[in-house]
Amino acid sequence: MLVALKLTLKLLVILVIILVAIELLLQLSALIVAATGRKAPTDWSTNNLRVLAIGDSNTFGIYLDEQDSYPAQLETMWNDQIPHQKIEVINLGYPGTNSYQLADIIEGILASTKPDIVLLTVGINDIFTAAEYVESDTNRLHPMTFIRRHSRLYKLFYIAQQGLKTKALELDDTLADQEEPQQPSVNDRQVLRWSDDPQERLRRVQKFKDANATPSEGALHGETMQLGDQTVVMVAPTAPASDSGFKYIQKNLSGIEKKVAESGAKLYLMTYAASASLYQKANQEIIAYAANSPNLSFINVAAEVKKVCPRSNRCPELFFEDLHPKAAGYKIVAETVVSRLEQTLPITADHRGGL
Repeated sequence: MLVALKLTLKLLVILVIILVAIELLLQLSALIVAATGRKAPTDWSTNNLRVLAIGDSNTFGIYLDEQDSYPAQLETMWNDQIPHQKIEVINLGYPGTNSYQLADIIEGILASTKPDIVLLTVGINDIFTAAEYVESDTNRLHPMTFIRRHSRLYKLFYIAQQGLKTKALELDDTLADQEEPQQPSVNDRQVLRWSDDPQERLRRVQKFKDANATPSEGALHGETMQLGDQTVVMVAPTAPASDSGFKYIQKNLSGIEKKVAESGAKLYLMTYAASASLYQKANQEIIAYAANSPNLSFINVAAEVKKVCPRSNRCPELFFEDLHPKAAGYKIVAETVVSRLEQTLPITADHRGGL
């Protein structure tokens, strides 16, 4: 009996040593990546009304040139139609971002970009990530919270666990790789091109994410991005999860709305352009939040797209097979936003502090 107990303790000690060694190796790898990675350039030099577009790959404009994304089309369209009140649109969408990530980083983004208007589309990736919300400062000190936010071994374990649970889920291709997420560069957009081969799409997304890496020590599953003089987290988890990922989206949206209001900017919450499959569930969450927030400006993009495409999975001229919009789909998004913003502008920019 005593021999068996000693053997068990010995095996436990060996297991702990192995786990600690793996954790240290992962952390060391992150530090190496941080030392060799490049920062994405940002430059906002005009005094035009500033519009910040934040969200995930649907904001970023995955598979497309930057000028085909809805933020770029919005800026061009607005300035052509209303040249006396020009705007500049900053696209800080990033593939894989979820509502938890944005709630956690929004304050830093607002401090750096100082927008007049914030366009927000987020939620679809909450399906693929742990149901979480931004904790209070007290909760962040809890041992389990610390482990979840800082341990890379925990993240790898979570990825494996959730992957086994959700093989039947229809996954967002931008999240299907199982490596640590990496930081993009504007100059590397050309690697993200649509391919009819799902494996080739994943390879291209991974190559894109590997282009520049700056691991974060501060946020769950996050990497950092340099925004002016601020460093903020921009990347979301890679792990798929269940529908329970929607559990805290209402809390996260509330946190984002509060921070935007405190900054002096005006928030517009937008639905996704697509309305089929999992996008329908995400849009339902977004609409539900808007319905209970009477002071929130809301843009139902999906409703406008449905006027020309009742079933987004049957409109190849507007959407890729995974329901990310094509350039023509983003044109409808931009037109919808222009129409809505016309009801709001002009807005004073006093909260910029002279920028």
